[in-house]
Amino acid sequence: MGLIVFYGTVFQVSRLIQPFIEFRHFIPFGDETQVTDSWESSQGLGTEDLAISIADVPGYFHMAAGVRFSF
Repeated sequence: MGLIVFYGTVFQVSRLIQPFIEFRHFIPFGDETQVTDSWESSQGLGTEDLAISIADVPGYFHMAAGVRFSF
């Protein structure tokens, strides 16, 4: 669980050409993330639970740039 912040800008060079740049930041809410799942046992013994913890979840940064063409 976390927060994603997305922002950027588009430059209107002409009606046809529009360069852009965009940024994304992922900020996790905690230092540890826990993933849980359950499955049915193949031997008919009932449902088994699985919990996996991932410590020190890193943040995430992404940058993209390009040109949009409007026809």
